[in-house]
Amino acid sequence: HPLLFFCKSKLCMIQFPTPFRLSAMIETEQEENKTNDATEWRGNAQLPSNADNGFMVTRDLLQLANKALRNENNQYHGNLLLQSNCEDVAVWMKRIACEECSFDVVLAPSSDDIASSRVPTLSTESLPKRTLDWIAMGGQRAKGEGWSERPLLPRSGATETEVACILNGTPVHRCLLSPSHEKKKKVKFQ
Repeated sequence: HPLLFFCKSKLCMIQFPTPFRLSAMIETEQEENKTNDATEWRGNAQLPSNADNGFMVTRDLLQLANKALRNENNQYHGNLLLQSNCEDVAVWMKRIACEECSFDVVLAPSSDDIASSRVPTLSTESLPKRTLDWIAMGGQRAKGEGWSERPLLPRSGATETEVACILNGTPVHRCLLSPSHEKKKKVKFQ
């Protein structure tokens, strides 16, 4: 399998974490006073309020993954696979991992390398509401260099969520990262 070329020793995977609430707030008109100053959150109120408050993928977790993927000489010794069916969550995880937790993007194998994987072409109509809201807010897309539309694990390694996404035509946003060879700024943890 193509991923084996990149992962000769260790592979840490963060797959389909429960998302945080989409950060945009929408204005609502209150019945009693007809003002526009009241706001309410979009989506499920039981989700963590944002990426920094209750979301399971923390900077600490990503730093630990970075440490685990290095050998005793502090050399790169493995990869981190991030996968989410929420585009904003995938973009956030990759951004924090690369900008604050000393990871670099590993270019995913080309489509020809993973010919056995079928990825449906998605129209805007088939995108989840959360993704459509993210796009409408001007959110960064999980497309281009470093992102893979195709599964990076063999089918036997697919999670239940990934299989459900494939069956329902829901996009999965994936990237493969490796610990940086150069030292980046340290993050101060609380």
